[in-house]
Amino acid sequence: MKIFKKVLKILGIVFLIFTVALLVVPFAIPIEGETGLSENQDLANDNGDFVTIPFDGTDGIDLYYEFTPSTSDSTQNFILIHGSMYNAQTWNLVTEELSAYGNVYAYDQAPYGLSEKLLGDDFGEANPYTIDAAVLQLELFMSELGIESAVLVGSSYGAVIAAELAVSNADLVDSMIFVDPAILVSEAVPSWIMNAPQADHLGPVIAKLMAGSDAFYSTIYYDENVLDETRMSLNKQMTQVNNYNLAYWEYLKAWMISPSGVQTQLDQIDFDVLVISGEFDNVVPVEDSETIAELLPNATFVMIEDCGHMPHEEQPDVFMAVVSSWLDTLLSE
Repeated sequence: MKIFKKVLKILGIVFLIFTVALLVVPFAIPIEGETGLSENQDLANDNGDFVTIPFDGTDGIDLYYEFTPSTSDSTQNFILIHGSMYNAQTWNLVTEELSAYGNVYAYDQAPYGLSEKLLGDDFGEANPYTIDAAVLQLELFMSELGIESAVLVGSSYGAVIAAELAVSNADLVDSMIFVDPAILVSEAVPSWIMNAPQADHLGPVIAKLMAGSDAFYSTIYYDENVLDETRMSLNKQMTQVNNYNLAYWEYLKAWMISPSGVQTQLDQIDFDVLVISGEFDNVVPVEDSETIAELLPNATFVMIEDCGHMPHEEQPDVFMAVVSSWLDTLLSE
C-alpha cells in the first residue's frame, strides 16, 4: 500500500510538472514571422493581377487572381475556388480548356497563395479569415471586377464557400461545380484552445510546419507521380511570401472555431450542380459526395475512377471531359 501511495505521489508530481511546462514553456517561444522571403507582387504570373477589395477594419485586402479570357463568343464567367492548403495554381491544367465556355477567374483566398497576409494588427473586430468573411470577399471580388454572376467551381473547402454564397446571395450564381466537396467535413476546435495565449506562441510554428509539410499532400493523390517537384512548389506557394506563418495561424484560428453550417441548407440550392468525386479520395469519401448530390435538388453526380481528391490536377483530361459534357447539356436546354 505504501509503495502504491508513493507511485501515485510520483505520478502526481510528474503530472504537475508536465502541466506547468505545458502552460509556461510556450511563452519561451518568440512570436516571429518568416522573413527574408518574397513580396507577393514579385511572384505574380503574366496573366495574374491583384484587386483590392474593401473590408471593414482594414485598408483593403489585396487578392491575387489569374484571368483566362473566353476563347469563344460566350460571355459566361467561371470563378474557380481552391481548397484548404492550395491556391489558384491548382487549376492551371484546366483553365485554358475551360475558357472555351467563357471567362475564367482563379483567385487566391487570403492568406493563401499570393493574396495579402493580414496579421492581427491589420484588422479590427471583423476577422477576415472566417467562413463568413471568405464568402463576403468572394462577393466583393466579383463586384470589383464587374462580374454580375458566374458558374462557381469549388474544390474541397472551396465548395463550402460556393455553397454558402449560393444560399446567401443566389443572384450571383448561375450554376455550380463541386469537386470533392468538403461540405460534410467538420474540424471545429473549442475557441478557448485556439485563443489561449500559449497558442499564439506555438501557433506560428505549427502553421509553418503545416504549410511546408510534404505529408499532407502525399495523402491527397491516388497517383503519386502527379505530385512532382513542380506541383509541390505550386502547392506551397504561400510559403514563399514574408510572414506567411503568422497570417496562416490567424486563418487557422478563425477557421477552426467558425465552421460552416451550410450542410443543413443544401435543399435551398436549386441551381444545376455538378458533383465530381475521385474514386479514392482520402479526404472526402465518395459516399459523402454522393450524399451531397442527393441533398441538392438539381445535382448530377460523377465519380472519376483511379483518382484522389484533386481530379483537376490528377486527371485533368477526364475532369474536363466530365465538365464539358455537363456544360454542353446545360447549354442545349
